[in-house]
Amino acid sequence: MTSKSGAELGKENAARLEDYLASVESLPTRGGKINVTAIARACGFDRQVLYTNPACKALLDAAAENSPLEARSAGSSIKSAEQMVPTSKLREAERRIQALEKKISEMRARIVGLETRLRRQSDIEDHLISRGRRAFPDIGTQLSNSES
Repeated sequence: MTSKSGAELGKENAARLEDYLASVESLPTRGGKINVTAIARACGFDRQVLYTNPACKALLDAAAENSPLEARSAGSSIKSAEQMVPTSKLREAERRIQALEKKISEMRARIVGLETRLRRQSDIEDHLISRGRRAFPDIGTQLSNSES
């Protein structure tokens, strides 16, 4: 597996940013400024790329000039705020998911145990019907041998 050089990664990151900027109508904002973190996440790279990669920095600056912050006003910042989830709620949701996954796992294990028990009961029932006498699941063979 060959790793890519820094120049190749820089070109890929610039291409991703260019595609992203072409696909959005306005840049996401937070606190009246461009939300660099949201842009970097949408592009799939670290936000520092937008500061250190000259091509990405130039693309972002050009996009910011073409889309002034005043024109975006409160509408896009409200959308940004609605999409943000507080960390505490995220952690709580993760805990709830883990608890539900554990419960599902326990229920599946219980189902397997009950299916095994049902098969055993069915075998006993079949034995009773075919022989006409009582059988015990664990000691049925021993009793039938001692009765003979």
